[in-house]
Amino acid sequence: MSRKLPEIKQRKDGYFEQKVTISPNNRKSVYGATKAEVRRKARELIAEAMRYDISNVKKMTVSTYMTHWLEDIKKPELKPSSYDRVEQSLKYQIFPAIGHIQINALTSNDVQKMINTIINEKSYSTAKKAYNNLNACMELGVQRGEILKNPVKGVKLPSSKVKERKEITAYTPEEIAAIVEEAKRTYKNGTPVYRYGYLIILILNTTAISTVSAAENTGTLSISRANCLVYRPSTVLKGLPVISMSQYTTISTSGSRLATKLPLKG
Repeated sequence: MSRKLPEIKQRKDGYFEQKVTISPNNRKSVYGATKAEVRRKARELIAEAMRYDISNVKKMTVSTYMTHWLEDIKKPELKPSSYDRVEQSLKYQIFPAIGHIQINALTSNDVQKMINTIINEKSYSTAKKAYNNLNACMELGVQRGEILKNPVKGVKLPSSKVKERKEITAYTPEEIAAIVEEAKRTYKNGTPVYRYGYLIILILNTTAISTVSAAENTGTLSISRANCLVYRPSTVLKGLPVISMSQYTTISTSGSRLATKLPLKG
């Protein structure tokens, strides 16, 4: 890359000017109140141009190139919180997978493998962030003539409808019995140790049901002013302990009667 530095000239307005050739078709002028200031600005401009010379970019790794993209290009336009999210995506998702690969050697297969791994080990949203960040960086590189082809263009991002199967875990019958027993514990005078003990029992039983009902439509929760009935079809609640009708009880509260099927210690 040519770096011809012509003589510093003084303009009619009193300022000094020097024209710097960045590339064969790219020249920029730097201005200053003194020749020393102009020389300093010219050196800085040349150093910046050399840093991102196409020949140098091709030798950069993905991590080096994207760090420049984040710090020098994206950071000025991002809010601190947005910057942190992009930085986390680069640091924990992109760099560990492809950060060591040189820009000119990065292929669509490398990126596709990274995306698939993130989806399998993390989530779709995490993979989409990595995809978007990498694509934005590579696309800008193509526009600036630093990268010949954007390898992300050949990558297929799976549909968001394809979600990971989540396991539904539940307390064991022994754990449920222990929680219920503790929640119902009273002092010697009969006063409950826990003011909301029965509420804890209710939440313990209804939270799992409502979650499963919403996710798999396998449970039903019916609430009215006077009662709360929880139905737990054991044939569809896979992984949850089967509790017989004899293990449920009725709780009466002041002013109304709360009839709820709650497991007791067998």
